[in-house]
Amino acid sequence: MTKEEAIRLYQEMMDNAPKENYGIFVGEDFNPMIKRVKNEPNPKQLFLSLFYENELAILFGPTNCGKSLLAIMIAEAACNVLTERGAQRRVLYFDMEMSDKQQQMRYTDPDSLESHVFPATLKRITISEENLAKITEQSLLEGIEKAIIENGASVVVFDNITFLNSRNQKAEEAADLMQKLKGLTRRHNVGILVLAHTPKRIATSSMTLNDLMGSSLISAFADSVFVLNKSCQGKDYRYVKQLKARSSEIEYGAENVLVYRIERAPDGMLYLNLLGTSHEDDHLPKEVDTEREALKAEAMKLADMGKTQREIAEELGTSAATVNRLLKTKPK
Repeated sequence: MTKEEAIRLYQEMMDNAPKENYGIFVGEDFNPMIKRVKNEPNPKQLFLSLFYENELAILFGPTNCGKSLLAIMIAEAACNVLTERGAQRRVLYFDMEMSDKQQQMRYTDPDSLESHVFPATLKRITISEENLAKITEQSLLEGIEKAIIENGASVVVFDNITFLNSRNQKAEEAADLMQKLKGLTRRHNVGILVLAHTPKRIATSSMTLNDLMGSSLISAFADSVFVLNKSCQGKDYRYVKQLKARSSEIEYGAENVLVYRIERAPDGMLYLNLLGTSHEDDHLPKEVDTEREALKAEAMKLADMGKTQREIAEELGTSAATVNRLLKTKPK
């Protein structure tokens, strides 16, 4: 046997070596692992580079800025990203925010009464009135998993995490919930997009991960995080900024945010129309507004009472990082 043949035989033995067991862990060398998965298809984009298949993603932003509009656009777009077998994806939209009538009005032209036609593989799921009082985090997770299995779904959109995590929205509990959702993506090869809110914040500040409720503890389990925010360019203008990505480079950061305008399509659909990209600074108010000054004054008042920054943040419904910035300067 030549030296080259011996090396090749050794390499084949290493490539086919069983994984090592360390209790709850398994181990293997990098080289055989890379060779084993090299021919597997790369994850497909479900919505630009913001949301990939089999990943856990977070979309967050202020209340009443259009997150649900964007989420339904993403759900519809995901239906049209064909599976490996060439079929439309089955997508589940868990709607904990809007009533049936509210959704109908969003997707029906008020004049012609023409309604938008959604893909047949997009299903909306809600909770019945009689079951609202019986909800627990465990029953919600079990229900999501049951719906995934019975529908053969490959994408789930949940609007929103505040409903899932009903126990006072504590960061540690929200992180535990995210970890369980991450487990669903792995067990069922499903992409999950979760919507979340931001606490009160200063409108002039650039959007960061710190503006996500629970910030680092929640985002740590996410593969992708992006934010929808209001723009100072007009009441119907919005922008999307990418804050975290694992399957690609960050494409839509501060210097290249996606710019949208809320419009109604001819078929009655209320949606976010993509206008292009620009710098985030173009969409942030340039002057310190009265809301920021009022928040500063309240933070200073609570600090004078001896409260910690974390306690102040909880009382004002904002983040500790925002409180820290507020306390650095006195209010006007």
